[in-house]
Amino acid sequence: MLFMPTAQQIKPIESTPPILGKAMPGVHAMCGIFAIAAILFSGCAPTESTLPLADDSQSVRIIEANGRTMGTTYMVKLANPPAELPDDWQLVLDAELRNVNDQMSTYLESSEISRFNRSESTDWFPVSQETADVVAAAQEISEETGGAFDVTVAPLVNAWSFGPGKRTQEPPTKETIADLRKRIGYEHLSVQMSPPALRKAIPELSVDLSAIAKGHGVDRLVLVLKELNVEHAFVDIGGEVRLLGDRIDRPWGVGIQVPDGTPNEVVTALPLSDAAIATSGDYRNYFDSDGERYSHTIDPRTGYPVKHDLASVSVIAESCMLADGWATAINVLGGEAGRVLAVERKMDVMLIRRQGDSYQTTRTGIFETGLESLKPSKGTQ
Repeated sequence: MLFMPTAQQIKPIESTPPILGKAMPGVHAMCGIFAIAAILFSGCAPTESTLPLADDSQSVRIIEANGRTMGTTYMVKLANPPAELPDDWQLVLDAELRNVNDQMSTYLESSEISRFNRSESTDWFPVSQETADVVAAAQEISEETGGAFDVTVAPLVNAWSFGPGKRTQEPPTKETIADLRKRIGYEHLSVQMSPPALRKAIPELSVDLSAIAKGHGVDRLVLVLKELNVEHAFVDIGGEVRLLGDRIDRPWGVGIQVPDGTPNEVVTALPLSDAAIATSGDYRNYFDSDGERYSHTIDPRTGYPVKHDLASVSVIAESCMLADGWATAINVLGGEAGRVLAVERKMDVMLIRRQGDSYQTTRTGIFETGLESLKPSKGTQ
């Protein structure tokens, strides 16, 4: 989970010695992957405040808007917004989020993805350019990870009680898992860009973009803000964050949460500008059955929840869509395989791994060399 921390919330954790903190107690899955729900607009009117500059000579004007989307919340902060910013700028953002849902929501029966999922045709199915772009990015991550990331995995997520349906919190049978695995697989999904369209090789294939579309939604808001001539912004949807410019006098601050479920307590605070960051972990959503802990993170390659020492992974990238997707993929791969992938691809990654009742961090790229140079590495561009 990512958020803007205060100084009192920062609990620094060194990379070399283990970090203190108990493993999360046995309470329990509220939901699985972030479902892209039908949008619920309950945004409050934007608020305004001023913050002093570092030298106290001037102040920074901050306008903040909050609302709900994709089954979670969003927050947008603008620093010294342009004088020509329209009064209804939050409504413009809400309209763009509505467009994302109309394209990619699995809760809206009329969305492009829902209609594609209902179709049993194996012919090309027309979609928007944005949907094709997101699916293409997902397919690339799937290929790079050997299927650890797979947007067709939803039937297995549902079977393990982490989907939007009834939650039995009982493991499915081996027979059920074997049957469902015949109906999933990114290799059965094709995408073309001109004209934009999707195609399924097996009629029962379905797509759920929850693990990447939230980040894409952040990117869409940033594009809208640029069109409104905004140069300095902090954009957050459900903990996926992208920074547009800086906070005038300094980088924006982004906190990475301690992976024990403690609200608003962070491992580290990152100074970031013109970058995106996403975190994926299994410390919030799980259930216990007969003394066994089952994570909401399902490995599409096996059909079972992951069992490894990785508590959370954070990825810095140029786009929030890529940060979101790669964080999910590495969370499936686990600590060591994720570290190897990050090093090979020259990615900016921080992994927090369990060591008994404590944690230890592993860092690559910017996280390892320092945050003075904040341009994301080539592996996540």
